[in-house]
Amino acid sequence: MAINLFHRKQGSFPIISLIILMVIFVLTFNVIPEGFAAKLDYKKYKKRLEEVTGRNCTRAEIFNIVGRDAFDPATIPKQPSDKPADDRLEAKTLCSHEHGFSIDIPNDWAKRKPKQPQTLFSFAKMGAGQNLNINVLDAKGKASIKQIPLQQLFYPFYESIQIIEKKYINKDGMFLLTCIYELRNGNLKKRLEGAHNLKYLTASWIKDQKLFTITFTDSKAEFGNNLPAFKNILGSICFEK
Repeated sequence: MAINLFHRKQGSFPIISLIILMVIFVLTFNVIPEGFAAKLDYKKYKKRLEEVTGRNCTRAEIFNIVGRDAFDPATIPKQPSDKPADDRLEAKTLCSHEHGFSIDIPNDWAKRKPKQPQTLFSFAKMGAGQNLNINVLDAKGKASIKQIPLQQLFYPFYESIQIIEKKYINKDGMFLLTCIYELRNGNLKKRLEGAHNLKYLTASWIKDQKLFTITFTDSKAEFGNNLPAFKNILGSICFEK
């Protein structure tokens, strides 16, 4: 009995079918040069793939299957977050006088209801998968973020994360610790991310006996593309004297 993997309802397209078509597409049209010596043209690749699949293929789908590094960066269309700062959407300033800081949130980010009691503010980018949370906890007597080890900062999940980048920055005389990390494969990753594959950027500081942490969350496939926008938001933080 033959099984039709490509049978689908109107408007849907199973991911397994897309993967199979990708393999056929590569073998049939030889879009990846021998030995992967050359970079692919993203626009031509996307056009040929959509001709074969009969559907619109998103950046995330293509990058998850082929890998962003396989393409010539000059051929990848820019998204709004890729544009120069003076060409971005205007931002609204979020002021928290109670906690002594302000931050500019782009107008295409919508405010959400916090899900955790320690979350002061929560935002999600409209029509995209990025979000940010601003949390506050008791600093337990610490006066500077430099006094808090990573094991304590990421407790109780420290053993389940892989830190890719860690650095301190000085903003208006205040030290912030920024970290880029991923969750290691395991039960915690499955529980928190489900079928998604995510990547995170955090910025933490201590002010008035409080530990503040901003966490940006994005898909691993799009994180590098959106990182400049995240850093632009972080760069807008101002601290009250």
